[in-house]
Amino acid sequence: MEDTNRFSRKALSDALERRNLRGDVGFGAFFNFFRVKFDIGGRPKVSIIIPTRDQLPLLDKLLTSLREKSSWPNYEIIVVDNQSGPKTRAYLKHSSVKTLRAPYPFNFSLMMNQGAEAAGGEYLLFLNNDMEIIESEWLEALLQYAQLRGVGAVGAKLIYPDITIQHAGVVLGLSHNTVAGHIFQGLHSASPGYQGWINTVRNVSAVTAACMMTPRELFRDMGGFEPKLGVAFQDVDYCLRLVENGYRIVYTPYSCLIHYESVTRGRAPDRGEEVRYMHERWGRLIADDPCYNPNLTLIRPDATLRN
Repeated sequence: MEDTNRFSRKALSDALERRNLRGDVGFGAFFNFFRVKFDIGGRPKVSIIIPTRDQLPLLDKLLTSLREKSSWPNYEIIVVDNQSGPKTRAYLKHSSVKTLRAPYPFNFSLMMNQGAEAAGGEYLLFLNNDMEIIESEWLEALLQYAQLRGVGAVGAKLIYPDITIQHAGVVLGLSHNTVAGHIFQGLHSASPGYQGWINTVRNVSAVTAACMMTPRELFRDMGGFEPKLGVAFQDVDYCLRLVENGYRIVYTPYSCLIHYESVTRGRAPDRGEEVRYMHERWGRLIADDPCYNPNLTLIRPDATLRN
């Protein structure tokens, strides 16, 4: 077994060398699984764009954990404030973050596009306000892949406070909404999932914009998020446009955050128009996700065999 691990690790190191990629090959979560830690070229600046509307305790938890636990030094924080009350506005006024006002009705796409226009970093990181940073190298883990040629967007492993999975990649056609769903949602974070997917870097068709990194110039070239998708699926639509243009979408479990999902907005409104838009635009891919085994279920998020 030790020889198998050693030879496998060498094969991956040799593959990096042939491709002129700089990085170290370490051991992964399971036997004969490995992690490649790519060297990050230079010190690129990351613009972290956070939408918010009140929920000050959550926003403060995020900003405090971000500042205290992030080891990557070169970032800026841009908060897009959607009609918050006086207490939140006063908090933001006396904080060190750049704040943009979004006085229009909630539209996630417009807010994130507004933040991207004000960003000065080489990379954009869209980050919900209901997150908590728990690992110091979470930004580096995203940057390692976002910098690679051909990668359009990178998403993180997001867990609920009870340490179950909230996001480990998006599968098209999964779950009740008929467009896309989060694979392995509700499983324990330490469980392997199908083929060890929960804790393995892999290509997916989409990742959630609750924590998504993408090159700034690429985001602008793609026209940003679609404003018609103001509440849902703008992240899936953006990723699929990247895929359509030859880019890859990467999920990495080595960037892991706590997500207090939907605390800030409560019940989502009817998304019928957005569902129709997605099926008209992406119906073929929704019916046959190229990154998902067609023999696995689309009824449940556990990636078990179809009945």
